[in-house]
Amino acid sequence: MADDDGLMRVPYQQQGSRRRQSNDNSCLDDQARRIYQEAVIYLEEGLDNDKFDTHPKTEKEYRAFRRSHNHIYYTIELLAPFCLMLLALVEKPATIKGMPVWAKGCLEITFISVILVLMVIRGMWLGWKNTFRQRRTIMKTVLIIGLLIDSFVEMVYNTHHFRFLRALRPLLLFDAYYLSGLRRIMRDIFYSLIPIVDMLVLVFFFLTIFALFGYLLFSSMPDDQYFQSFKSSFVQMFVLMTTSNHPDIMTVQYDHKSWSPIFFDVFLLIGLYLLLNLFLAVVYGTFGDHEKSKFKKLHLHKRASLIKAFSLIVKEQDGVMKYEQFQTLMKYFKPRMNQLEALCCFKVLDKSGSGAVRLHEFLDLFLFCDMRWAHIRKGREQGRWYDMAGCPVILSKCGKVVGRIVEHNYFKFLVAFVLVLNLTALLFQAIYTTDPVGQSARFDSVDNLFLALYSLELALKVFGLGPTQFFRDFWNWFDTAIVILSLIGRIADDSLASFVFFRPLRLIRYYSIPYL
Repeated sequence: MADDDGLMRVPYQQQGSRRRQSNDNSCLDDQARRIYQEAVIYLEEGLDNDKFDTHPKTEKEYRAFRRSHNHIYYTIELLAPFCLMLLALVEKPATIKGMPVWAKGCLEITFISVILVLMVIRGMWLGWKNTFRQRRTIMKTVLIIGLLIDSFVEMVYNTHHFRFLRALRPLLLFDAYYLSGLRRIMRDIFYSLIPIVDMLVLVFFFLTIFALFGYLLFSSMPDDQYFQSFKSSFVQMFVLMTTSNHPDIMTVQYDHKSWSPIFFDVFLLIGLYLLLNLFLAVVYGTFGDHEKSKFKKLHLHKRASLIKAFSLIVKEQDGVMKYEQFQTLMKYFKPRMNQLEALCCFKVLDKSGSGAVRLHEFLDLFLFCDMRWAHIRKGREQGRWYDMAGCPVILSKCGKVVGRIVEHNYFKFLVAFVLVLNLTALLFQAIYTTDPVGQSARFDSVDNLFLALYSLELALKVFGLGPTQFFRDFWNWFDTAIVILSLIGRIADDSLASFVFFRPLRLIRYYSIPYL
């Protein structure tokens, strides 16, 4: 059974039976090995959102799939465009000089060639017909060809020239595997442009109408400098929608026509408070709807991959996956997963406790396969230093007591109360002290008192929770950094007096306390 923190207590009897199982992959014949490899490919296609149409069916296609689906390929796919972008540091008008044109051109052609080799490897897996069906691949190919021609021309003439294609180099990064999240966001923004464009047309139509009205109403005024032409009128009304020139734009008109503020108030009421808020609502709603639709498709695609992998392995009439099958699947899918972690993952999937995983239970595999599991002995707490063998009894008892104290809600409320007192002291100090850097002795004593209390809090937490569990929380890292910087500022001389800036940052710790 899994604990709330994602860990599981594993009986020793099950561990003994698990250790007696064979680890040798040679016990599987070639046919069974291919079945498990194909099932793993289905799982990877579900995680990477690859279409099942490109699923490898032969040994050659399988090797091509493996060449384009490994961390070495993904790393090179990210570094090659990044290095290509770094060439901008030695290209005009860059400030770094000294690299000849031919050397820079050779480097550029080398990086582009690496990108082309990666595309060829990917094309050998997808097939050239499927590869060039993707618009992203076609755009990438055209851009690479343009960069190559531009680089060759520069090397032939041995001189720098204007190259607008350099500005498009970052687009090559979007095709990297490690930037798939950024690529998905950019794609969602692109598909959300249609309703956004409709709203932009409406806003500019509204601006055009009011700019025309303003030009006709106020251009005859001699002292006016905002509506002398339709172009000036349009620009000023556009600026007025951001309230940057308000109320300067209406002062001249108000001197001549007392009703002129009505024109500007109606414009601000409709344009600023209605149309712009409606525009933001449309942008947010469209982007959110497309993101939900994409998330639903990704979820269904993952389920389909799990179903295909399960059906490929489980062929018996009962339709269940036994632990031996699950363990073998994990050896191929997660090679770094040990037998204990595989057993824990199997147990948490086996919700019925029948000793086998059914299809509806197997669909939760992606939720648990990446969890970190640890064995917890009965009566011991995870990550506490005083549970280690050889720890003195008195220290173990003190550590347990301090651990209960720092995890109690009363201790957290006490820390919050100290923070409020520190805020009050800092406000009083800021109001009644003219020199924020050179403090009086009285204020220094108060500041030292609060700093000592914060240091005591950190020491108690480290002692009671243990360093491992203490530094698992981001806010504990933040608390430690602020206290250390405050100590540096406390003991710094005049040359480091700017460290007093970190003292008010302690108050941000208020939001790290639960229930507050």
